[in-house]
Amino acid sequence: MEQLAVRFKTQELATQFKEVFEDCQEKLQNPPASSAVKPPALTDEKKKTEASKTKDSSSGKQPSLGAIFKPKAGSWECQVSAILL
Repeated sequence: MEQLAVRFKTQELATQFKEVFEDCQEKLQNPPASSAVKPPALTDEKKKTEASKTKDSSSGKQPSLGAIFKPKAGSWECQVSAILL
């Protein structure tokens, strides 16, 4: 059994959350048979993007973290703050 603890600002919000939460739980337990959810069809552009992601990850050519988080040219950097490891 899983438990969830949440604090709300008002009783009205708590009641509304509880109703929606219980409704969602019921829908998950008893899904309607006629509304089977199909995954969205991929467009040509999305197919190319997915293919390139697969190609990049399979070839092992991922950018380094330094390249990903590199500051943009002309950006400001604080000279006083420091991070100690």
